[in-house]
Amino acid sequence: MIFSFKKLKQMANLESQIQIKNVVDAINSIGFEVEEYWKFNEIEGIKFGHIIKTYKNPNADKLTVCEIEFNDKTRIIQTNATNVKANDYIMAFVPGSKSKNIIFTEKELKGIISEGMLVSLDELGFDKNLVWKKFENGIFTFDKVDLNLDPLDYFDLDDYLINVTILSNRPDANSYYIMARELAAFFHSTFKEIEFQNPNLKTTFEFQNNLGVLTGIEAKVDKKFKLTINDSFLILKSNIKLISPYIDLSNLIFLLSGMPNHAYNKKMINSPLKAKLFSQTTKVLGGKEINFDNSLGIVDGNKNIVSIAGIIGIEKYSLNDDSENLIFEIGKFPIKNIRDTQKQLKLETNSFKQSSKNISFGTMELGHKYLSNYLSIFSEPINLKKPENKTLFFDKDKINKIAGFNITNSLDFTKVKKSLEILGFIFKNDKIIIPNYRNDVENINDIIEEILRFYGYSKIKELQPKNQTFSIQSLDTLKEEVAANGFHEVRSYTLTSFEKNIFNPFDFKDNLTLKTFVSKEREQIRNSLSISLEEIIEYNQKRKINDISIFEIGMVNSWNKVLCLASTTKNFNDLKQIILNLFNSDFTFERTNNEIFHNNVSAFILKDNVKIGWIGKISPFISKTNAFYAEINIEKAKNYIVNEFQNYDNLPLKIRDLTFELQEKESISSKIKTLNNELDNIYNIKIKDIFIQDNIKKVTIQIVCDEKTSKKIDLKYNS
Repeated sequence: MIFSFKKLKQMANLESQIQIKNVVDAINSIGFEVEEYWKFNEIEGIKFGHIIKTYKNPNADKLTVCEIEFNDKTRIIQTNATNVKANDYIMAFVPGSKSKNIIFTEKELKGIISEGMLVSLDELGFDKNLVWKKFENGIFTFDKVDLNLDPLDYFDLDDYLINVTILSNRPDANSYYIMARELAAFFHSTFKEIEFQNPNLKTTFEFQNNLGVLTGIEAKVDKKFKLTINDSFLILKSNIKLISPYIDLSNLIFLLSGMPNHAYNKKMINSPLKAKLFSQTTKVLGGKEINFDNSLGIVDGNKNIVSIAGIIGIEKYSLNDDSENLIFEIGKFPIKNIRDTQKQLKLETNSFKQSSKNISFGTMELGHKYLSNYLSIFSEPINLKKPENKTLFFDKDKINKIAGFNITNSLDFTKVKKSLEILGFIFKNDKIIIPNYRNDVENINDIIEEILRFYGYSKIKELQPKNQTFSIQSLDTLKEEVAANGFHEVRSYTLTSFEKNIFNPFDFKDNLTLKTFVSKEREQIRNSLSISLEEIIEYNQKRKINDISIFEIGMVNSWNKVLCLASTTKNFNDLKQIILNLFNSDFTFERTNNEIFHNNVSAFILKDNVKIGWIGKISPFISKTNAFYAEINIEKAKNYIVNEFQNYDNLPLKIRDLTFELQEKESISSKIKTLNNELDNIYNIKIKDIFIQDNIKKVTIQIVCDEKTSKKIDLKYNS
């Protein structure tokens, strides 16, 4: 969006010493991006003048001689323009004034000295195709003004324009009001909030919510109403055409509040108005006919399409000179419908760019507030509910943790808090109340972002991370081990339908349902991988492929890592043995008793009396594949080993031989087990010799160990 530097400075109530560079740096610092900025014009020294009288130059038919009163003297200036007359107020380039590289001086024109040049809007820097029609090719004239004033300052012509890229989640900042508020928060100036003015007109007109939320206001036409020259110039600076007083007002409200709005001649429409899909050929503003199909329009009580919702008006229902009462419409519509409609219109209006974003109800309220401040006779807002403010827990511990230091107790945090309060955030005990125009703030992470914006990212100290030793896990070869058992890996959808998600072997209490989903077939996160593999087996069986063994490692419900085996060639015992071999853990198996299983051939897998999986078949009422399945939570099934590291001992290993006398049926394994339990760092034990005499068995074992362990062996067995 293009902003006027002077308007932002006025609305943010910034001190006079703050210059354009300060504002540009501030906008960049608080998370927006200034693409470029430039001086609006390169004019110096122009003056206000009052035309005393005019007459034709007797030597030139097309030249009009103007005697003009200035604050310092009366001058004669000649012009080709035909729209100037006595008692008009104008601006003029007097001798010594500049426009870019041109310095104006006195010059004789057809026998009469001309002391300068009258100023047109084109020469001030405005696009003449956008200005008032009567001034397109003429001199700009206006009502009485103090001749001692500087025109450049009075009309905000000594200005800079700033092109700012607004984040897509901050459509509220596509407005002078919010951007000025952001600057006030940065510079800690006093920001004046706009308030509703009291309505003075009763109305029976209605707005109805259908697709989106539709609100509005009724106003009586004031024939004397017109925007100030400064407001009109603000519209021109945004490259918007000046058309008529109330259409210009609608565009001004859009710039100030960021809220698209549309004005209708009340005589031409009937209550109520609502948003509705329609299909017909319609002529939009500008005379372009469009064949709309399933597009979003504003429909009145007679079922007429009176505008294209959130994008552009309809030619037939536009304002005209005989309008007595106006209806202003302000709406928030489904983004998808707005974008689909715009594709058919093939016209990217300013209103469309804003309506196609997630506009907040606070922005809608702001649009109504500005209307009440510009209109003289108007109704109260129609169908506008007071926007609610979201409240979040102000979690200081989490804020400090993510920031990386104790930011909430820092000296600068008081300033940050003041900035947020200027933006409309309210701190109340351990809660923070979010302003109603900020629907992008949803959780504490968004609050942290707001804090850091005004704390200043450049103030956060860089800390080199400590070099830490990470825990080492053994190499994960689970997929390779499963494949070695004759299974092929497959990949399936994590999402499934509500109907298929009834198969819940792990007894999850809640189904995880998406708020938005592509189709009904993909609306919930599955509760079991088995049902996904069952679909794959069924598909292949229909293609006459019957010998199938497949596996997948994936997510079910809130568990991130589950293994599922599925086979039409292996039975219950085969899958049971594979599971035991894969995890090398003490599992117990308990028969199922749930109607979702084929209970005669199915069992739960338990570890430490906790259910971590199942083996068997799905109930024939659910599955027709007749396949066996094994499904297990990998993270709960694995025995993770915590690795410990010691300094490397480079001394040679020691060998000790021990001979044990055993009774006839006694086993040496019990002795070896005792040694392993009592002694550390035994690298190898093997049987070296066996001698039997008189029913006494003598078994000699050889132990390979480190020096410390060898001394313990000598102390206990060889002393």
